[in-house]
Amino acid sequence: MNKTETKNILVYVELADGAPVKVSAESLAAGRTLATAKGEAVIDVLLGEGIGEAAAAAATLGADTVIAVDDPAFATFNLDATADALGQIIEAKKPDVVFIGGTQDGKDLAPKLASRFKTDCASDVMAAALRDDGIIFTTPLYGGTILTDVSIPKSRPQIATIRSGAFKKVEEPTAGTVLSESITVADDAIRTQ
Repeated sequence: MNKTETKNILVYVELADGAPVKVSAESLAAGRTLATAKGEAVIDVLLGEGIGEAAAAAATLGADTVIAVDDPAFATFNLDATADALGQIIEAKKPDVVFIGGTQDGKDLAPKLASRFKTDCASDVMAAALRDDGIIFTTPLYGGTILTDVSIPKSRPQIATIRSGAFKKVEEPTAGTVLSESITVADDAIRTQ
């Protein structure tokens, strides 16, 4: 993808015990801030089984649209299946930025997606700001003793994992629309069990 064909912020909402994890709400807050500054929308994506309530909860956190893929194939996290499904949604929606919570699963998922789209990935993002030359992600180095600003100037989508606790939830969020979608993951896309 190139910069001219991408728009909006996509946030992958990870679920635990049928509810969005805390860092997903924080990722949404980071996305909402950037989307507002860019005049764009925030799209949440949830994958799982029996996720109607979780999708409704995610819709109240400030996303414009929530894509819910409710399928038994996503009842438990499988890196290959999740990456393929999310990759299909990214190809269809063409977001400028993809935010993923910095959980164990998120830290596995982000580089896999970055490889698929031949783009870069900013890890453990603590701040994100829109500047004239694009989005600047602040990330820690050397065990957090140094903070550095990084950008992904050319490739799209820009992918970033969000550090837990780095962003506050959206204050007075508006409710978004929940859309149900169906995704089929090819058998050969799943390499691990």
